[in-house]
Amino acid sequence: MPDVADRVYLRHSTDKQTDARQRHALAALLAAGAPVHEDPATSSRQLSLDRAGFTTLLHEAAVAVIRRPCRGRCRGSCR
Repeated sequence: MPDVADRVYLRHSTDKQTDARQRHALAALLAAGAPVHEDPATSSRQLSLDRAGFTTLLHEAAVAVIRRPCRGRCRGSCR
């Protein structure tokens, strides 16, 4: 299972393009079950926060950071 920080975001600009190369490059994460968020055929001119897939990714990542255990990496500053 991927780490809580492992998320996949896929986007391509036109309906004539695909995310095949992105999926190939990220095959290990996808095979491990990383959550996938997509905004296919979405122009880069559209603001990220106006994209459904990106916004969902952002919200899930924020929740994951809040819930993620410290594991001592902060040297006690989180307490």
